[in-house]
Amino acid sequence: MLPRITGEAVVVMDPEVKFLDNGKSMVRLRVAAKTRKKDGDRWTDGDSSFFNIVIWSPFSDNFIEMNVLKGETVVFAGTM
Repeated sequence: MLPRITGEAVVVMDPEVKFLDNGKSMVRLRVAAKTRKKDGDRWTDGDSSFFNIVIWSPFSDNFIEMNVLKGETVVFAGTM
């Protein structure tokens, strides 16, 4: 079984939308997520991790309708 990943990240490049020969869509995007560390009563940002995400139809159709652009925050869940 593939590991599951869930997180919140910032889109660092405008998503790339493609329509396949069978008419279905796919979206590729690159995101950056930061780890958070609790230091006493404060939370601080840690290092950034970058992920390439591919979204397949039918989920990509919904993503396209949302018109997400570079700089926006997204929440994602899926398998690696």
